[in-house]
Amino acid sequence: VAGEFNKWSVTANPLQKDSTGLWTTSLNLKPGKYQYKFVVDGNWQTDPAGAELADDGLGGKNSVKTVNP
Repeated sequence: VAGEFNKWSVTANPLQKDSTGLWTTSLNLKPGKYQYKFVVDGNWQTDPAGAELADDGLGGKNSVKTVNP
């Protein structure tokens, strides 16, 4: 996963597949809104389970995660 929280790095926070088939990673984020995308086989895509999107400034969309206090 790449986003504002890791300077859009495709390698900083890789997802790991658990025994149930769920892909996860853990991040410690301060309260706020963070834009992000998944990078799957080199293809950038929004979160299909994400509820909020924002313009990415390049004609596409980013997913948005809100972290509450």
